[in-house]
Amino acid sequence: MKNIQSFIANISAPKTVGQLQYHMKDYGGYVIERVLEDPDGPGSRTAPRWAKIGDIVFFMHAVSAGQYLKSIRRKIMLQKEAYSPEDFDEAMRFLQRGLSLHSRYGRNIHVTAGKFLRFRM
Repeated sequence: MKNIQSFIANISAPKTVGQLQYHMKDYGGYVIERVLEDPDGPGSRTAPRWAKIGDIVFFMHAVSAGQYLKSIRRKIMLQKEAYSPEDFDEAMRFLQRGLSLHSRYGRNIHVTAGKFLRFRM
């Protein structure tokens, strides 16, 4: 039996245009934003199967998140005529917000509000 006291959970970004649309319309933002606002809030995160309630979770914003967002931006720009001007502008603003988040938090392990984050199953 393993006894974990802490682990690192990787947080990335949408990888496809469809996932981006889900995050924009249904999820209401990026996962990293939700974690920073309320680390114990609702949402699913990957954890080791032997993790226990109360273990400390450090959240890492993936290096690849920026690459995914840039790839989606290129795809949308290449198909700009397929979007209404409003939808295109909204997607570009959302992507820019994601890239700004990645610029600030990417490649880092985070402890929110100066305290360790707790994990709830």
